[in-house]
Amino acid sequence: ITVASTTATAAQLTTVAGATGLNVTATAVETVTGTATQVDALLAVEGSTGDKVNLDGDFAINVDLGTTTAAQLNSFNSATSSLVNATSVAAISGSVSDLTTLVGNEGTSGDKVDLKADVAITVSDTGSVAAADLTTINGVTANLVTATNIATVTGTS
Repeated sequence: ITVASTTATAAQLTTVAGATGLNVTATAVETVTGTATQVDALLAVEGSTGDKVNLDGDFAINVDLGTTTAAQLNSFNSATSSLVNATSVAAISGSVSDLTTLVGNEGTSGDKVDLKADVAITVSDTGSVAAADLTTINGVTANLVTATNIATVTGTS
């Protein structure tokens, strides 16, 4: 099966992959759109042999609405050399490590993740966190960064 369209939803491609035992060639697809869960499902069946979906290495990903995790967005960014557009995502949660990686990859073009300017961020860590990391995470949003589960904040005054 060859998908000739340049755009497709993650759900459509996953459905096509599930309907056949053959490889689905989708290298013409330039943009994949879906929720974080739908994109996760597509990337789980991505591959060039067997009953997988063969995607080009530089397809753009548009993450629709709702919430996601920093780990998911980092995974999407690793899966493509093109832009991951997450400007429709209202809330992101994750560990300080995942969030600082995400913030380091934030941008509006190329191999980056474009975040909503006022995305709400929740830090899931419960132990000790460096103040510098929280400041870095806070710098990417005009909204609140919730870090109420952190036990200790370390750093210099």
